[in-house]
Amino acid sequence: MKKRNTFSLVHRVLLLPTIVIFCFIFSQVKSQTKARTTYNFLNFLPSARLGATNGTSIAIKDYESTLAYQNPSLLNTEMSGQVSLNYVNYISDANYGVIGYVAKERKQGIFSASLTYLNYGKFTQTDETSSITGNFSASDYCLSVGWGKQLNEVISVGGNFKTIYSAYETYRSFGLALDIAGHYQHPGKLFSATVLARNIGAQLKSYTSTRDNLPLQTQAAIAYKLEHVPLRFLVMYDNIHNWKLVQADTTKSFDPISGQEIVSKSGFGKNLSRHFSLGAEFLISKYFNLRFGYQVRKQQELKLEDKSGLIGFSAGVGFKLSKFIFSYGWGKYHFFGNSNHISLIFKPSDFHKKS
Repeated sequence: MKKRNTFSLVHRVLLLPTIVIFCFIFSQVKSQTKARTTYNFLNFLPSARLGATNGTSIAIKDYESTLAYQNPSLLNTEMSGQVSLNYVNYISDANYGVIGYVAKERKQGIFSASLTYLNYGKFTQTDETSSITGNFSASDYCLSVGWGKQLNEVISVGGNFKTIYSAYETYRSFGLALDIAGHYQHPGKLFSATVLARNIGAQLKSYTSTRDNLPLQTQAAIAYKLEHVPLRFLVMYDNIHNWKLVQADTTKSFDPISGQEIVSKSGFGKNLSRHFSLGAEFLISKYFNLRFGYQVRKQQELKLEDKSGLIGFSAGVGFKLSKFIFSYGWGKYHFFGNSNHISLIFKPSDFHKKS
């Protein structure tokens, strides 16, 4: 009886600050919905597994720590002590990488840290007469500290605190952001679901006199593994806070017979489909997986007028070799460019001799 009263008292004490926090988050989400954004690299996929599944694997809670950098509620004891090295050969000369570490579990939960670096390559610098005066570079950085905790057998929560820094030629910018996430996993581990809000924050120091909003991302995803088949299906719903994703067509076209202007409409189906991403993992064994992904919005917005090809599709593989977990992911963005993701995970403690 005392345990029940104590449990009830704790929930009452936590209720008010929880409501205050969610009201603050809602106000930030509302203010960040319709505005020009900066630090868009924060929504790039940080690892090969996420790249191979087009981000849909954020609902999977297993041994791979690279998923927790995107969704901190996935942090668990199997990830403790892991170091991850991630490199992405992005479009054109742009490249980015993520290095991360997950600490051992404590009473307060599990903590992680990661550093993201993005280099856009070299640019030619010219003066007002178009004379070349040299070269300059542009880069982004994000230092993130994550926390995750298992509340009970099926529910876990987590958060990331991010410090962001950008350097474009002589222009500098600084910002802060917060991610929050919740995860549910059925006791049988065949079904799991997650909800998260990323990049809630502000640009504290802008490149110029105007401050831009951060690229808010709200997502919900589910993962379902067939009971007797080594196949896991993944579904993600993106941009929960923003329904209208179809961009307005500014070009004008006219009917050749009547001469009247043809007005293109962004219907319910077009907007709905752009919110979804699909993925799958073939679990050949515990440590050998084949992965696939598809995103409707990416295909519709990046395809050529009469050709789509494999734009929006992604694929990859993951396997464990000795003490290392290796993953590769490939994504198609347009006809002349792909992204290649490579991830390597290991535990330094595995190389220490046990007494």
